[in-house]
Formats: sequence, C-alpha cells, structure tokens
Amino acid sequence: MKTRFSRCLFVSLLALALLLCAVGAACAEKHPGLITITSGRSVGDGSYINYQSSGYPFQMTFTLDDDNMPEESCMLGIYNYDCDWTATGETHEYDIVHVNGSFVGVLTGENNTWNTAYMDVPLNILKKGENTITVYVGHMDNTSGEIVQNSSKWLLTIKWASVHLDGGKSENAPDEFTIKLQYANRTERGISCGAHATIRSEKSHSYNVEYSLVDKTGNPATTGQIVSSDRENVSGTNIDSTGHFMLFSDAPMGDYQIQATLRDMFTNEVYAYDSMTFNLAEVLEDSCKHEKQGSSVWRKREYHMLGRDNENYNSLHEYIDVYTYTCAKCGKVVEEYLHQNTEMHFSFMIPCLCGYVPQDYNPFISISFSPVDLCEPGRDFTVEVTCHDTVDHVSAVNNDNIPMQDAWNKTNNGDGTFTFTRTYTSGKFEAHRRYWTITAYSDTNRSLGKEVTNSLDILNPDHTHNFPFSITIMKYK
Repeated sequence: MKTRFSRCLFVSLLALALLLCAVGAACAEKHPGLITITSGRSVGDGSYINYQSSGYPFQMTFTLDDDNMPEESCMLGIYNYDCDWTATGETHEYDIVHVNGSFVGVLTGENNTWNTAYMDVPLNILKKGENTITVYVGHMDNTSGEIVQNSSKWLLTIKWASVHLDGGKSENAPDEFTIKLQYANRTERGISCGAHATIRSEKSHSYNVEYSLVDKTGNPATTGQIVSSDRENVSGTNIDSTGHFMLFSDAPMGDYQIQATLRDMFTNEVYAYDSMTFNLAEVLEDSCKHEKQGSSVWRKREYHMLGRDNENYNSLHEYIDVYTYTCAKCGKVVEEYLHQNTEMHFSFMIPCLCGYVPQDYNPFISISFSPVDLCEPGRDFTVEVTCHDTVDHVSAVNNDNIPMQDAWNKTNNGDGTFTFTRTYTSGKFEAHRRYWTITAYSDTNRSLGKEVTNSLDILNPDHTHNFPFSITIMKYK
C-alpha cells in the first residue's frame, strides 16, 4: 500500500513539474525588436568582391543582451546586389551565410538587382554579447551539384543587414504595415502577380517598399529562390503601395511567399517586415477572366541585360513596356506587356538602364550654396546641385537626419547636365552648424552616389562678428 502511494505521489509530482515547465516556457518573455546593420567588413562601402579581393569575406556584427535576446524567433535579412542564383551556365552563384560560425542559409537574388534575402537563425547559436555574420561568395556546379564556398567566378555587393528579433519592428516603424495578394492572372508574357501594402502612420514620412516573391513550392530546383521583385518609393501618412511580379508561364504550381521590407527612403533604416503565402494554382483557378475597360496606361519600361561585349564595353538588352488597365468585370488593375525589343547599350562606364552602376561612378559635377557670406536664422539661401544627365532626381538630408521635403527645381542645361536648385530657410532654432548629404537617383530610384557638403555656420542674433563661409565638396564615405 505504501509502495503504491509512493508511486502515485511520484507520478503526480512529475506531472506537476512538467506542467510548470510548460507554463514557464509558454510565459517566457519575448523581446521583439529590429537591428539594422549598415557597416562592417566590406559592407555598405560599395565593395564588389569575391574571395580573391581584399576585405573578403563580408562580415557584420550585432549585440544581444538580456533586454533583446530573442525567445521565440530570429530572422536575418541581407540586402545584396547581383546575386546570380538563377544563372544557367556552368555554375550559379551560391553565397553561404554563417552566424557565429554556423550555417544559416544561402543568399538568393536576381542578376544586376538589389534584393533582400531572408533566412531563419536558430536561437541556440546566438549568444549574449557580440554575434558575427559572415558571407562567403561561392558557386554551385549546375551539372554535378558540387558546392565551392570560396569562388572566383562570381562577385557580390552587400549594403546592409537587418536582424528581426521575436518578430519585432523598429521603434520608428509606422503604426501599421501589412501586405496582401492583390491579383494573379495569366498574360501573354507569363503569370502576373501583384501585392498591396498598407502603411498607416500619424506623421508623414518617406518610405521605400521592397517586394520579393519567393518560391516555396518544394521543387528542389527552385524552392527558396527570389523569383521576382519590385520596389516603390512612397510618402505620406495613409499610404497604399503596390508591387508587381512576373513569373514564366510554366512556373511551378504550389506555394509562393510575398516578402515586403519597409525602410526609410533616405537612411535605409529598416522599419518593418511582413509576409504572406498563397497557393498559385488556387488563385489562378479563382482569378477573373479580365476584360479591358478604357485604354491602357503606360506604367514603366523594364530593361533586362541579355549579354555583354567586354571588348567594346557594350551590352545587349531586352526592353519591355509595361501598361496597366482596369478590368471591367472585377475592377482590378491588370498589367499588359505590349512591346519586346533588343538594343545595344553602353553600360560599363556609366549607369545602365538595367540598373548596373560602375563602382567608381560619380554623378556630381558641383554643389554650391548662395549667397556665400554669413547666414542668420530666418535667412534664405539656395542649394544648387549640377549633375550628369544620368540623374533623374536628388534628395538632401541634414546632419539632424531631417530631409528637405519640398520638390527641387530641375533645369536641363542642354549640355548633358542637369541643375537642381532648392531654397532653404534657416530656422529660428537652427543648429549652430549645418551640413547636408546630397543623394542622386536614377529614374528607377536607384542611388547613383552621395556627396556631403562641408559645414555651414549659422550665426545667433547675439553674435557681433561675421563668419564668411564657403562650400566645398567632400567625397561621401
């Protein structure tokens, strides 16, 4: 009897202990947060390298402590350029990512395109203190499947990374950032899909929204790949943004995931991330057989590099005009691809329409302020920027990270250059010293380069002496 009672007591205590462990685990405090990393070895400085280059491999660090150590999940995003994952020659690019020496994933992306590749990081490899991210530029043999971790066949650029802790977002994130599938239908060119993002914030702000479509079909040849991407710059408080994707007509059926990254248009700080998964076969089956209402509206021209002539510094491109129309039956916006042509393009020494930007390209000719004398609070002065005609628009952010919100005046000088001017009024409570970071953009919103002006002394009213100043240009670092 005593033995039976002891056994029952032991079983009861064991069950209670297991229950307390389960409750403790369920009640573990999460630490939602988001870390943006903009510097490191060969990170954020335009380096376009492989293992034969100095500064290899890419390396970044982030710090964890009791206040931000994740309890539930950790996701790593790496913003990279020209990851040729889908190359069909002898090899394709295979860039391996380690965190604290452990493999966590492989970068994917599109040729001559900036993409953010996301991967999950196991919690058991994280530690308090400094954690290290390392990226190796490698390749996979398309015939044998052999993987080479350090390859001389491919090159890569990394601009920044983001670490998402327990599904968190930045302290500067808007009140809402969510995405959904807007449409999916077959077109004459392939399968067209659209994503819709909703951004809600009390304060007006300027954002860049990056959309990626990731294959989750389980097909060994394609799963996990970024198969299409898009991006849009938007501003305001209540914003609706749209990203458009294109798949081949014979794309694998199954699940696809839309990944959306929201970041500051000027500083690239990552604010938030959202994703949603849909089954392509199901949405195509349920999709409307669209009928055009009214005329089509031109949206953009897409350029795709088909090949390069290294001897003559030329590249062969395909360009496709994208039009949209409103369906008379369902009211959705539908894309049309009406023109396909090829042309030679001079792309190695200047920015190319397909997105290629030479590493040492400088779009600026001059930057000046006027009048060049003293500046007191409340006085106007003019910022004047002269650029090559590869520049479509410019922006300026001051040393307090506050942008010039108003539009710039743009003048075509008729000699292959543009001049952008903007009048600025120094505020009553202006900083004593002011300088600006000027960024030049192409017509596809790709950054072509930055320059930093020297500082400008703003005189307080009680100053009894003048400080003449001049503006010079320093290369952005």
